[in-house]
Amino acid sequence: MEVAARRFPVLKVGNAGTENAEDKLAVEEPLEIQLSYFTDKGLPVIQPVSITMRTPVPGQDIELAAGFLLTEGTYGKKKILKKRYR
Repeated sequence: MEVAARRFPVLKVGNAGTENAEDKLAVEEPLEIQLSYFTDKGLPVIQPVSITMRTPVPGQDIELAAGFLLTEGTYGKKKILKKRYR
């Protein structure tokens, strides 16, 4: 299972000087959102819509894509049928 945050060494700078420490940072990776459908003539179309950043938490890609498409006005009453990773 992938983690959504990792610890990294940092150098804290303040009035009293500097000190080595650790900080917890979010880990993100790109997610390409695509629409795939058939034209009126029955030809398949795959249309890239957007690339967004996401934390690599399994099982939340459908919700993220649906929320993005809903706020952009692209997704309404149609159901997302499947997800595909490349």
